[in-house]
Amino acid sequence: MFELQGKENAYYNIVIVKSIDFISIYDGKNLKIKILNLKNQALLPADIFLIDKNNNIKEYNDIFELSIKTYNLKKIIVKKNDSYAIKDFYNQYKVYTDNKIIIITDKTIYKPGDPLHIKIHLFNANKNIYSPAENKKIQIKLIGPDDLKLMDKEIITDEYGGASIDYNLDKELPIGYYSVIVNNNKKETYYGFYLQNYIKPDYKVKLSADKEYYFSNEIIHFKINLKYYNEQPVNNAQVAYYIRYYPLNSNNSNMIYQGIGFTDRNGNINLPIKVLPQHNGYYVLQVISVDESQRQLEDELSVKVYNGEYLIKTDNYYYQNKLNEKITISGTVTDIKNRPASGKMKIEIFDDSNKIIDSFIHTFKNNFFIPISFNNEGSYKIKLSYSDSYTYVYAYISKYYQKRKDIDYIIKDNIIHLINFNGYAYLCGRTLYDEGNTLKIPKIHWKRIYL
Repeated sequence: MFELQGKENAYYNIVIVKSIDFISIYDGKNLKIKILNLKNQALLPADIFLIDKNNNIKEYNDIFELSIKTYNLKKIIVKKNDSYAIKDFYNQYKVYTDNKIIIITDKTIYKPGDPLHIKIHLFNANKNIYSPAENKKIQIKLIGPDDLKLMDKEIITDEYGGASIDYNLDKELPIGYYSVIVNNNKKETYYGFYLQNYIKPDYKVKLSADKEYYFSNEIIHFKINLKYYNEQPVNNAQVAYYIRYYPLNSNNSNMIYQGIGFTDRNGNINLPIKVLPQHNGYYVLQVISVDESQRQLEDELSVKVYNGEYLIKTDNYYYQNKLNEKITISGTVTDIKNRPASGKMKIEIFDDSNKIIDSFIHTFKNNFFIPISFNNEGSYKIKLSYSDSYTYVYAYISKYYQKRKDIDYIIKDNIIHLINFNGYAYLCGRTLYDEGNTLKIPKIHWKRIYL
């Protein structure tokens, strides 16, 4: 819980810190849930509690995926050890309104004195299929800050359900948020924009480096370039720059360099930065630039940095498989001059508590293929080390894991026939059209709409 105190008042807010989350899909009848480990985005078994509108509770233990039919669902709670993820469900008022109104303006931010162009499209629904509502009366209002009434007009839609109206925003209008309100059959739709005294930056920032990745003690040649849109350089612009190091397998960062400089007559600032020993991850250059008119822009660029003098490149970053079935980690090792390497690689396997549970040596020549099997379900981190270089890959092992297969099918007589498919499929649109192994395509007659 956070507390912020002022002279007379205290403000509180509660933040839930969690290491798990879940993806859920619920249409009022069918529910699907998948649980994720936020640290590595792998599937993670946990306990699921479903609470309905009558506060009845259904409990499912130690699963990472759930697919059931249920009604009147109010809340989902997912628990793993001391971490929780919660989602509430609310009654839908009406998913698809009988008349749908779309409001479009030519900009989202205007300056006093600008012309405002408004385009409106009105649709009628028939069995959840929308078609243009032609020759319909709609009321349009323009409201400014402090309920300032600027426009109230009635217009008629054309044969495509469209209508347009223009309004000149006077130079004396107050700065703030403005609302466009469209009414049809006593149903209102709102759209908003801002009126601001802004100055659009007329220059751009380009960040570059001479390579995509670097090794220890190599020099990164960062380049900052400021250029007007007429391609002329922005000289003597002040630029604050920061270079942060983000280690591999960590969300933390360290500031390794910062400074302030001014662009030269070509609009450039050159920053040579040496990769420090033991750094394995990313260097991120962040800049804030201000030209002589005090117009400010920000940008950033990241490059990969490797510890040591070798690049260990794996074919995959993440592996999944069933319990007691092998995964094979494959890849290559090259030196700083991109020459293939050979020798002995150290393999260390960590569990989800970051404890080493296994370690061994693998001998390879140019390419490596490392088979690993796991005796327990869970999420694992695998460290590959060669000489003074290393990298990580990740694995998720579960007895419930099923390998994804491409689905072969043919379409005949408006029916999708799945070939050699062992599972369950859903054909979805605005509703769940069909389910099973043979899917009937709904006969929908579309009416062409011009916008």
